[in-house]
Amino acid sequence: MNKIDILKPSIFPEEITAGITLANKDNYPPFGFCIFPGKILTDSEVESHRSALSNLLQVPRKRMIFQKQVHTDGIKEVNFGEEITASDGMISNQKELVLNVTVADCCGILIFDKVNKAIAALHSGWKGTSLNIASKGVRLLNEKYGSKAEDLLVWLSPCAGKDKYEVEWDVAKYFKKHVTQLNDKKYLLDIREPILEQLINCGIPKDQIEVNHDCTIEDDRFHSYRGDKEQSGRMSVFIKMEK
Repeated sequence: MNKIDILKPSIFPEEITAGITLANKDNYPPFGFCIFPGKILTDSEVESHRSALSNLLQVPRKRMIFQKQVHTDGIKEVNFGEEITASDGMISNQKELVLNVTVADCCGILIFDKVNKAIAALHSGWKGTSLNIASKGVRLLNEKYGSKAEDLLVWLSPCAGKDKYEVEWDVAKYFKKHVTQLNDKKYLLDIREPILEQLINCGIPKDQIEVNHDCTIEDDRFHSYRGDKEQSGRMSVFIKMEK
């Protein structure tokens, strides 16, 4: 089995295993380690990568849940035995269950309720961020498990950085406080700031939110759709509660 390099947050306690898989192009040539086929890998190749990740995390493959992003604010409660869920967010209170969000420039949001023992994994691209998926995830944790904002620990994964994330007005209009105009058509978007605002507005203390500032577009450790277009792989932003 080839080595899989991952980047881990520091905000979570030992009972949580979490992180983001790196591109790992040296270990998985030529396209790197990918958990979703896109247009570069076959389904069987992707399945071998998913199985390798399950081995790394020391959980049975059937306890790895992957979601198919649909770029909305849909969030599902998931349980053992489910495979692919068409949504942009997952929550669960089951231990030894790995929630995997697929990213390649979008931000992955991982949440742990340290009191009620529940987790969430959210995919927050510009569409999800404009629809406030972060706060909807927090609200659903409260509805399903009684989670309180002051008990949540959060990690924002590497994503497109504010100096590289170019958008046009169709996107910029949703984030007027968080864009810098470059010319008549182009803007630079800081996608982390509105996500952070949404979480703080939910009542989560700022010091319980860890923000990774690595840029997936400019850092070749990561897959980037904007950088590699149709040749881009997909990374997993994952979280698991231990027994």
